[in-house]
Amino acid sequence: MIPGASITPPLQSAIRYRELLKARRDARDATERAAQAYQEAETARARLATLETQHAQETR
Repeated sequence: MIPGASITPPLQSAIRYRELLKARRDARDATERAAQAYQEAETARARLATLETQHAQETR
């Protein structure tokens, strides 16, 4: 930036809008990652339950 220059209101508005878009994108990406992690955890829990059931049946 040029020393002594100020940011004009339209430029400031554009900067804030870009920040808003980035925050929305980051939030969406984090939500998608959380949903994927939740699905992976559900799959792991189901696999564990299956293995525990099999083990219980085999050790009778």
